[in-house]
Amino acid sequence: MKRPLNLGAGFVFVLYLALGPFVYPRQPQALPMASWSVQDIEARNREGLHVVGVSAARSGSGRFLPDLKPLAPSDIYTVGSRAEGDLRLKFATTIYNAGRGPLETRGARNPRTGALEVYQYVYEGERAAKSRPVGTFNYNHRHGHLHFDEFARYELWSLGADGKRVARVAENAKVGFCLMDIKQMSSDRTHLESGLIERPGGPVYAGCRRDVQGISVGWGDEYLALLYEQDLDLTGVPSGNYALVITSNPEQQIEEMDYRNNAAVAYVTLEGEEVVWSSEVAESGS
Repeated sequence: MKRPLNLGAGFVFVLYLALGPFVYPRQPQALPMASWSVQDIEARNREGLHVVGVSAARSGSGRFLPDLKPLAPSDIYTVGSRAEGDLRLKFATTIYNAGRGPLETRGARNPRTGALEVYQYVYEGERAAKSRPVGTFNYNHRHGHLHFDEFARYELWSLGADGKRVARVAENAKVGFCLMDIKQMSSDRTHLESGLIERPGGPVYAGCRRDVQGISVGWGDEYLALLYEQDLDLTGVPSGNYALVITSNPEQQIEEMDYRNNAAVAYVTLEGEEVVWSSEVAESGS
C-alpha cells in the first residue's frame, strides 16, 4: 500500500518523544531518567543486577551481557515513484535487548582526531567495566541528534521458486540508531525467567546523549516507518516476491551473549509500485 509522507521527520521525532510515555507504559522511575547522570544510571542498574546476581552461577559468568534481537519489520508500504526516481520501501524497526545485562555505550571525544569514540561498558557483578571499542557517535542532520553508527543493516533479497533467497537487490548497510529504552517487551522474549527475576536496570536510557546511550534488558529501541533511513531504494527493483531482512549489530562490534539471533525477516510481494502482500515472520540467524 502506498502512503504519502505528510510530516517532516524532525517534527515527527520530537512529537514521538513527547508522546512516548503515553503510548508505551513506563515504570515511574523512568520519568526523570533523561537528566540522570552516568552515576545515577550505574546505581539504577546495580539495583536490578543485584537481584539478577542470584542467577550468575546458573549462567556460568559474572558478566551480564546484552543480547540484541530485531523484531520482524512491520508497517511496510511504499512512497514515491519509479518515474521520479524516488520509489522507496518504508518499514518500522524494533531492536530489543533480550540478554542478562544492559547494552551500555559511552562516548568520549578523541582530542587527536576529534571523533566521538564509543566504548561498550559491561556490568561485571555490580560494576560497570569499560570493555571493547565499538564505533563512533555521529550527528545525523536528518534526525537532528547523535546516532551510534552502523547499529543495523537493512536488505531486500529476491526469492526463488523454492522461497529461498537468491540475490540482494537493495541495501541500507550502515544504519545509525540513537540507543534508547522506547518499547517494553514481554518477559518471554528475554533470557530472564518470567516471575523469578526482575529485569535489570530498565528503563534507564533516554535521550541521544554523547556520554551514555543504551538499551535495558526487556526494552527495545523502535524506529517508525515514516522516519528517515527507515527505507530501501526500490527504483530499479521489479515486481516480485522478496525477503526484507533486518540485522542488528551486523559487524558484531558489540559484545553479546549470542550472535545467531541478530536477524529477522518479513516477506513482501511488490506489484508495480505498491506492496500488495506482506507477512511478518521472525527469523534467527544472519
